[in-house]
Amino acid sequence: MLTLLHRSAAATRWRALVSLIAQAITTRSQRRHLGQLDPHLLCDIGLSGAQATAEARRPVWDVPSHWTR
Repeated sequence: MLTLLHRSAAATRWRALVSLIAQAITTRSQRRHLGQLDPHLLCDIGLSGAQATAEARRPVWDVPSHWTR
C-alpha cells in the first residue's frame, strides 16, 4: 500500500513539474510575440512600445499569481 501511495505522490509531482514547464514555455512564447507586435497593434491593446518591451523582457517565472492557479 505504501508503495502505491509513493508512486501516486511521485506521479503528482511529475505532472506538476511538466505543467510548470509547459506554462513557462507558453509564457515565454506569448511575451516574445508581444515584443514583436507593430506599434499600431500595441495601440489597439492599449500598450506602448516601452510597456510591451518591458513585459517581453520579464523572466518566465515572473507571472501574476492568478496565472498559476
